[in-house]
Amino acid sequence: MFTKAVSQGKKVLFPNGYPGPPAVNPTPEEQILIREQLEERLCSLVPPIASKLLFGPNLGMQRRTVRGIIDPLGSSKCNVHLLVLILDAILVCLFPELAVGSAKGVMEMPTPSDQERDTPLNSNNSPFDTSNLLED
Repeated sequence: MFTKAVSQGKKVLFPNGYPGPPAVNPTPEEQILIREQLEERLCSLVPPIASKLLFGPNLGMQRRTVRGIIDPLGSSKCNVHLLVLILDAILVCLFPELAVGSAKGVMEMPTPSDQERDTPLNSNNSPFDTSNLLED
């Protein structure tokens, strides 16, 4: 059964029986063109009204803002850190016992006790009152 699974996996990954040729790295000019296309595509995906609010009033400012959002992703250190954080989040979701005890408390929202849930709302027990969240 294991050999059958490996054989199927090999057929799926390598349909011609061997890996394909490696991708060709784009030239610096092609990299600039690809990045400009990405910026244009991201600007065009956001509706015009939201784009003016999020990125700026005119097209030049919007492109600068999008460029500023994309710039950190060009750093290999940033990408490694992002990958580690994503992998950590996936592992903690799959195996919650791997979570650090102090971080677990940060991620959980405080829940009201049964008595607080059963009491009707009054002036002292407002749903917008956050004073009970700070008490320990």
